[in-house]
Amino acid sequence: MGRSQSGTATVETALVTTLLLLVFLGVVEFGNAISIDHTITSLSREGANIAARGSALTEAVQTVSSNGTSIKLPSRGGVICTRLVVTGGTPIIQDQAVSAGYAGVSRIGGIGDPAPSLATLGLQEGQQIHIVEIFYSYQRMTPLGNLITVIPNTLYTRAVF
Repeated sequence: MGRSQSGTATVETALVTTLLLLVFLGVVEFGNAISIDHTITSLSREGANIAARGSALTEAVQTVSSNGTSIKLPSRGGVICTRLVVTGGTPIIQDQAVSAGYAGVSRIGGIGDPAPSLATLGLQEGQQIHIVEIFYSYQRMTPLGNLITVIPNTLYTRAVF
């Protein structure tokens, strides 16, 4: 024991504290992203359910936007509600409503476009389906968030009823 170890504890504490802080910030960032993703998934299901019950598409969009104020959905994203009718075995987009101020486009398509990707759902001729898509611009809440590339900048979900 020829050497002094007086600074060893300080260095170890600094390393462990840094590591614990990184883990803590990562948990906070992922937890927030998962919470918001869960919220927008629930909102999309709610909106598609409302539209499928015969409400106007604009009413479904407005309800989703209003219920998403806790995550600032009206300012950080948008809602698109789409009605499709199966014609000739292919779902065709009949109508769409978009939340006020949102300039994005549907990943499904525009009015009059076929949506062949939905044909695999086993739909019947003449059947109507309603889809609510939510786009949300995720804003990092910790400094570590900018280093985490696993969480996309835009969270997306859709519900089909």
